[in-house]
Amino acid sequence: MHITSTLGGAVVSGYLDDAPSDRAPGDAVVVRPHEDPYRARSSSWALGRLLGCDIRDDYSVSVRPLAFSTAIDTRFLGILLEGSGTFAQNRTETALRPGSMVLYSRSAPFFLDLVGPYRYLVLAVDVDALGASDRDLSAVAGSAALSDTAAACILTGLLAGVPERWGALPAALRLELADVALSLLRDCVREARGERPTVRSAEDVVYDRVVEWIDGRLADPDLTPARIAEANHISVSYLHRVFRHAGTTVGEHVLARRVEGVRRELQTASRDEPLAAVGRRWGFRDPSRLSKVVRQRFGRSPRELRAAEDAVS
Repeated sequence: MHITSTLGGAVVSGYLDDAPSDRAPGDAVVVRPHEDPYRARSSSWALGRLLGCDIRDDYSVSVRPLAFSTAIDTRFLGILLEGSGTFAQNRTETALRPGSMVLYSRSAPFFLDLVGPYRYLVLAVDVDALGASDRDLSAVAGSAALSDTAAACILTGLLAGVPERWGALPAALRLELADVALSLLRDCVREARGERPTVRSAEDVVYDRVVEWIDGRLADPDLTPARIAEANHISVSYLHRVFRHAGTTVGEHVLARRVEGVRRELQTASRDEPLAAVGRRWGFRDPSRLSKVVRQRFGRSPRELRAAEDAVS
């Protein structure tokens, strides 16, 4: 926790932004303790794209934002784990109880009253990670509907255990947990908006992330499972499990994407360009290997495939 100054019996505090001591953190709030002095205990942590802080206090507090900014592309997720309280933003007031969850913005005034003893988690989430428009996010800001969704209980249970175990979690597991947490939060937002939530496993989420990484590097002939796993901070065995869950293998996926890329390029590349050059752009070092896999996939050699495309055009 970053306390910058006192303000008329209150303290100006930031929980997630590690700002220099001569300026207020980007997430600074004014905390007015009901009992002097402010005695809250806090611990900050990072989980992939999520930045979090676990705050505990035996005494009640009132919290207000220090300033507002429409330029901040961040939403804050507050989860009350112990105690009670009230949150309000955008003319919506919500009573908080253990397990309550609120999503809010720094671009509009809000107030948060917590009755001690309490335990409160606050997380900063990039807007683009939520997969929803500003309008949709504003519609659920401060709303109790988020807490009533099917995914909320799972998400709360997942995040409640992170602060005490964060230091012992391997980097790869932190990224996997972040993917799962963001997927659950997106489902909470969708369901709170009245949309049907999508139920996705951890393997589904990791598969999408790894496939995106692979597809940007298909020209690399050394795209091995070991390299893919290391770059995505997961074990090789978990990588294979993720692709088995998707009904394929790592090698089959890479090969299928490369061969399809060659086929598409044969439709547009100059006839004067050697087939070997086309193959190299898709990770095929050996022209004979390229010919073999193209024939297996399409029943024709690359040369025959190009001739067929020329005949059509």
